Amino acid sequence: MTDELWTLAGIGLAMRGFFILLFAGAIAHKLSDRAQFAATLRGYLKPLDLSLSVGAITLLSMAVIGLECVTIIALLIAPGPIASLATGLVLLIYAAAMAFNILVGNKLLDCGCGWGGEKQPVNALHIARNLVLIALASTLVWLEAGIVAAGLDVMLWVNSAFLAAALLLLTALVNQLILNRELAQMTQPKGE
Repeated sequence: MTDELWTLAGIGLAMRGFFILLFAGAIAHKLSDRAQFAATLRGYLKPLDLSLSVGAITLLSMAVIGLECVTIIALLIAPGPIASLATGLVLLIYAAAMAFNILVGNKLLDCGCGWGGEKQPVNALHIARNLVLIALASTLVWLEAGIVAAGLDVMLWVNSAFLAAALLLLTALVNQLILNRELAQMTQPKGE
């Protein structure tokens, strides 16, 4: 395998691994506090003035988690274009929901983006972050050739795993920076 294909394969595998970890973490976060997840969904739906029953919210919660599970499966087994489309579509749905709520003036107290106990109010930075993630997901289309050519090169897979973990850590840091900015704005005295 040429160095170029090895590099493409490593980046492609790292991108897949990163998105798998990202969605797995999101699922774990949602399942760790189902009541909070239901409240977050209700917050997103508030501008639509829907009065959904507990059962309907539960079904919607299952659909969201199911969509993320299907995306993980696509990232594990589907060709690059399908994995890219599935990943980008989920992230676009989330970005659109945040943008819609911001545009109609619905102040969401939790975007549902964090993995910890901290709530993150929705803002334009979350939308921008999702757009960057969609751009990263689009790279899976052209990185596919390198992955297919790589086969089972153990060092490639190990290096890709480390890169995926580094990307996940970078995403967690960006989320924390967004949260810190929100907290600083909330604690800053008015008039400054």
